[in-house]
Amino acid sequence: RGGREEGAVKAYAEELVYTESEDGLPLEGAVIAPAEGGPRPIAVVWVHGLTGKFYGRTTVNIGRELAGRGYAFVTGNNRGHDFGTVYRDPAGEAMIRGGGWERFDESPADVAAWIGFAVGRGFRGVALLGHSLGALKVAYYQARRQDILIQEVKYLPPFTYFAGPDALTGRQYLYAGPLERELQYGCTLTDTKQ
Repeated sequence: RGGREEGAVKAYAEELVYTESEDGLPLEGAVIAPAEGGPRPIAVVWVHGLTGKFYGRTTVNIGRELAGRGYAFVTGNNRGHDFGTVYRDPAGEAMIRGGGWERFDESPADVAAWIGFAVGRGFRGVALLGHSLGALKVAYYQARRQDILIQEVKYLPPFTYFAGPDALTGRQYLYAGPLERELQYGCTLTDTKQ
């Protein structure tokens, strides 16, 4: 649902959605789309990294920014979400999954599910956007499937923080106690294709 922030109407609408992987695992997600007017014909499908989740703050901020620029943003859990989670297979048997038990070679089943979901919503294709291990899943999916629905796949190496007008997340800090190091990072949208 769209919302209000300090009296202003937001430029996006959010919807919780559900789909199923090719091998029957239930997957939860969200669609963040422009609140007014139709979105562009290509949806952005976000693939999170190891132990990530579709509703992570950075993921949602990126989706909202892209929706403000006219794109529908589909973000969904894959079997590597969180560290551990319980799934039920199609027969109802409980299985432990999540980042700690994920098998990378199964990841195309989840990526395909979210692509199929987006196309089922009427988009003519998708742009896959992967974060961390999700970027490897995107590349692995395309190498294995060579899906013609994919409009663009691009690998960009990490870049330095940019505090320009499009900074999405601000400066983030992560402290790795045993290593006694601090990682500082941020996420910035530098360009969109028309």
